Amino acid sequence: MSRKEPVRLLILEESENRAEEIVVLLRTAGLATRAHRIESASDLLKKLEEQSWDLLLACNEASGLTAGEAIKQVDSLEKDVPTILLADNRELESITAGMKLGAKDVALEDDDERLLLVVERELGNLDVRRKMFKAEAERSDTDVRNQLLLDSSTSAIGYVHEGMHIYTNKAYIELFGYEDADEFAGIPIIDLISSSDQGKFKKFLKTFEDESSGNESFTCVDSKGTAIPCILSTSPANYDGEKCTQVIFLTGADDSDSEMEERIKEISSQDLLTGLFNRQYFIDHLATAISEASSGKDSSIVFYIAIDNFTQVRSDAGISNADLVLGGVASLVRGFVDDEHAMARFGDDVFCILFQSGDKDKATELAEGIRAKVEDHLLEVSGKSYQLTIRIGLSLVSKDAPSKEEIISRAHLAADAIEDGNGIQFYDPKSAAKSDIEFSGEEGEEGEDREDGEDGEDGETVAGDSVQSLVNRAVEDNLLKLSFQPIISLHGEDDEQFEAQLKLVDESENEFMPHQFFDAAEETGTLEKIDRWVILESIKDLSKQRE
Repeated sequence: MSRKEPVRLLILEESENRAEEIVVLLRTAGLATRAHRIESASDLLKKLEEQSWDLLLACNEASGLTAGEAIKQVDSLEKDVPTILLADNRELESITAGMKLGAKDVALEDDDERLLLVVERELGNLDVRRKMFKAEAERSDTDVRNQLLLDSSTSAIGYVHEGMHIYTNKAYIELFGYEDADEFAGIPIIDLISSSDQGKFKKFLKTFEDESSGNESFTCVDSKGTAIPCILSTSPANYDGEKCTQVIFLTGADDSDSEMEERIKEISSQDLLTGLFNRQYFIDHLATAISEASSGKDSSIVFYIAIDNFTQVRSDAGISNADLVLGGVASLVRGFVDDEHAMARFGDDVFCILFQSGDKDKATELAEGIRAKVEDHLLEVSGKSYQLTIRIGLSLVSKDAPSKEEIISRAHLAADAIEDGNGIQFYDPKSAAKSDIEFSGEEGEEGEDREDGEDGEDGETVAGDSVQSLVNRAVEDNLLKLSFQPIISLHGEDDEQFEAQLKLVDESENEFMPHQFFDAAEETGTLEKIDRWVILESIKDLSKQRE
């Protein structure tokens, strides 16, 4: 067994002699070992915060600290430090009991040979995970750079899948006289070609399929019907994980106005309603923070700020006034947060902040300040006063941080776990692991004392027992609901097709999506009954449609 870097080892062991024996054992096996014997719970916390560690070897209890408490402390700091328990007997049940505590494995008493094998395996797994995180951060950074190049390019570049646009840059949008990329979502590329050249364009596409790339001159038309002579260049591509075709329209015009390009970049990163950065800018910024943290630079913390009961505010105030309320909250929070911390509008009524420090105490202090600021402020809109509260979930971006999507999901989960709103909470991996239900790629919490927050709205969790109770009564009490999404052929076919979507509705008319209750349905043995109900009701609705 060999390793270039020394193994940074934490040891929880009552006997100093036994701890020294373990270090000698690893060094004899070829592992350069830098070890620290834990003296107390505060000592463990201090060491975990000071530097990164590779392994924790722990007996059942030492220095007033149990192995379970040590594992919990490691998890609370979101440190990727595999734990191997050192059993004081040779009973196989010790392995099961230890792994239930969260240990990766258990070495039985005096079984040094197995201990070495387990250490070797866990160090190998740790190296793989770290390389994976680094590679993901580098890939994400590359994607960001590539996207910036596309967005800032003066050439009209788009990506097309099965004749439909899936991405267009600013130059492409402006060339054809549209206002934003969303308008291209429903426009096939053939509609950009003049009617006189559409036959030629179809032949070109067939040639492209055979030769994989090509260039051809066409007369295109913009949104007002004005003719635009262009040279179309096509090539195979992959965009956002999907195979597609890259299309570049060249007009011969050379717009090198750097001021205009900077303005386009600025607009593309801004939310027009609130003046904050937009969702994509925040995700890109977070990707950079993950890359920096994984390379050993400063950690950071994501704030997920959701306005409590904003659906009711929108209903009472109306859409226009609700937008003004939202803008008022954004302005209030932005004025409270230093410019060094990137703040964005992440969703309809959700803001995110990337706090440029890994200090949980400082982050908690800022989050509490934001919460109190919003609660104490009275917003005046169109002659009406609105006093709002918010819930804030926080998630750490550290050296061992997962993907950007997972970090945001963790912060979202922490916010949604606040039961009655108007509170703050850090993501707790232990509580998340106990959840019986998932939502939006995240896990909910069950059986924990929580701070305040909303529950039961679409996209949020309820306790696992409540879900299981709903699932058990779903068919008999008519708690299931079907909705249908039409699927339209892009080739002009007349056949009607629909996608059926299932929801579970509780007594308060809160709706839950399938990923929120399917696990509970499987555990209670009602999944097949629900499947049969969906099939039967879909056939009934289809019969009515045919009539």
